[in-house]
Amino acid sequence: PEIDFTVVCSKGFYVRTYAHDIGAELGCGAHLYALRRVKSGRFDVANAVSVEEIKNCGPGEIAARVLSLPQVSRMRGA
Repeated sequence: PEIDFTVVCSKGFYVRTYAHDIGAELGCGAHLYALRRVKSGRFDVANAVSVEEIKNCGPGEIAARVLSLPQVSRMRGA
């Protein structure tokens, strides 16, 4: 059997270990089939640009969407 679940956690939480521990408690073993991080600090998949969108953008549009290193540095660990 498979289950899907969402975990909201802080840095340092080991989701794979969590799945393993759930399996151990149930006495059947468990592992992750897939893991998708949808948010990290201030970075969120909801704000991501798809590959298809990038392919359809002109050079100026791409440059306008890219975050500068100082912007990224300010967002880290938030």
